[in-house]
Amino acid sequence: MKNVQIIILLATLLSSCVIDGHSDIKTNLINQSNHSIQILPYRNGVVEPISITTISPNDTAIVFTWEGKGKVNPHDYGYYLSYYDSVKIVYDNSFTILHRKANDPNLSGIVYTNPRNIINSDNYLRTITSETGYSITGYFDFIFTEQDYLDAKQ
Repeated sequence: MKNVQIIILLATLLSSCVIDGHSDIKTNLINQSNHSIQILPYRNGVVEPISITTISPNDTAIVFTWEGKGKVNPHDYGYYLSYYDSVKIVYDNSFTILHRKANDPNLSGIVYTNPRNIINSDNYLRTITSETGYSITGYFDFIFTEQDYLDAKQ
């Protein structure tokens, strides 16, 4: 009888154990050009000063990090600029190009559907480095190239 009680107690305790998951998701902006980059996000026509980022030549800026308990959907995280109307990219404090959410062809800048638009989350390289049923680790990269600089310079 005592063995049955122990088995019932163990079955109750073990079935109530919850495995804590963990998420570690980062968004990186990688500058592979030989030029400094300043990122100026706009919302309703106003620069969001807290989100201004400067990236030195051939450097990386981690602009968003999500670390916490539980497994998150990585597609919901990592898009640090997705809430802005437009983003101005300034190269070497001289050449500027605007990335826009709007696809209006009458406006200048890089439209949302362009594969080089920094606001469009589809343009980020998504890498999941490890994933289990309860945890996920990964990162999102947007890579600036020398061609991006040349496009802004035109």
